[in-house]
Amino acid sequence: MADERVKNAPPRPHNSRTRASPHTDIEQRLLRGRVDRARLSLLLLARGGPAHSAGEQGSTGSGRMAGVRRVSAVLPAGGSGERLGGCMPKQYCPVLGRPLISRTLEALERVGWISDVVVVVAAESVDLMKSITHRYRHKSVTLVEGDVTRHRSIFNGLRAFTEDHNLGPALQKPEVVIIHDAVRPFVDEETLLQVTNAARQYGAAGAVRPLVSTVIAPSSDGCLDHSLERAKHRASEMPQAFLFDVIYQAYLQCSDYDLDFGTECLHLALAYGKRRAKLLEGPPDLWKVTYKRDLYAAESIIKDRISKHLCIITSIKEEAVQIGFRLHENLKSQIKVKAISSSMCRTLQDLQNIFQGQCYNYVCINVSTIWRHRRHFSFLFVNPGPDRFYCGFTAKSTSGCGFCCRFHPVQGMGTVKICISVT
Repeated sequence: MADERVKNAPPRPHNSRTRASPHTDIEQRLLRGRVDRARLSLLLLARGGPAHSAGEQGSTGSGRMAGVRRVSAVLPAGGSGERLGGCMPKQYCPVLGRPLISRTLEALERVGWISDVVVVVAAESVDLMKSITHRYRHKSVTLVEGDVTRHRSIFNGLRAFTEDHNLGPALQKPEVVIIHDAVRPFVDEETLLQVTNAARQYGAAGAVRPLVSTVIAPSSDGCLDHSLERAKHRASEMPQAFLFDVIYQAYLQCSDYDLDFGTECLHLALAYGKRRAKLLEGPPDLWKVTYKRDLYAAESIIKDRISKHLCIITSIKEEAVQIGFRLHENLKSQIKVKAISSSMCRTLQDLQNIFQGQCYNYVCINVSTIWRHRRHFSFLFVNPGPDRFYCGFTAKSTSGCGFCCRFHPVQGMGTVKICISVT
């Protein structure tokens, strides 16, 4: 019966702009009962697809954003970084070998329901930003030239959705636009989702955090005038989100004084759009890289995250996928594991781009047939971080492949050791 359903299924409509699904053969095998659902998850991951099966939605799937037609982001990145010191704006400073702004873009591009990211840069930094987007393959990025103040730069970014600009044509206008900072690389999907949903309901929303220090107001002679009660006030953070028409109309109506001296987008939505923004308590990782010491703190956080992530790269052969699945099952309680396929790596350059683009530890698994009943398993463990090292070994199996493994994070080094024995 399952074979008949597959055989008689109507052909899928062809779209010349998209490739045919690489998962068709796996789905057919599932219908025939030859692949269990647990292994299907890894097989789909190994071929570059989502881990959930048909009818289910992952965390970045459209199910959680079903009511939002289109969401885009604007990333102002035209600051000079005076408070950081040095000759380079802070958004371009390397953090473990990768520009800070690239790490922020990576965080946004991991969110599958964000369609476009408009990066607003100073005119003199356009070529530098183009090279960053090319090197790190930021496919969803559109560059726009900034202006002399933050609000004027954000306004330029919003205009990219309504009119052509000197770096390209207008983009499709979104229902909701997220405004974030180029120097806040640790934003997570859950926070983005919360502000986006709140913006759809209230017209404007933003993340806030409790005040760390008391805010005081000095008088003209330098003496204390008054202080604010810390418990009643919050620090405004990013990201913020708005119905596009609300914030765009607010920028169209606001005064030159607001554009030249203002810094708070939520205020513009209130003053000119009559929308009282919903304030949402954000996580502690929303802090902004401002001073040089913040760069060191960012590196420390990234190193800690490197030590907790592992990427399993397998060939598309089912034996390799089986080993990868069993390795995933063994390690998932100790470490965050992701799987991709070496079939995605057509050249050595493709593999290098994967290593450069993600901060993971890697286990590469390949299988080759030596004799009829013997398999040759090749394992390569790679740590692409600053303490880079490679180690590999080969094992043979005459029967089914079983193995045990031990996971050892190396404290303070951003590295991981995995001991694997194949039987």
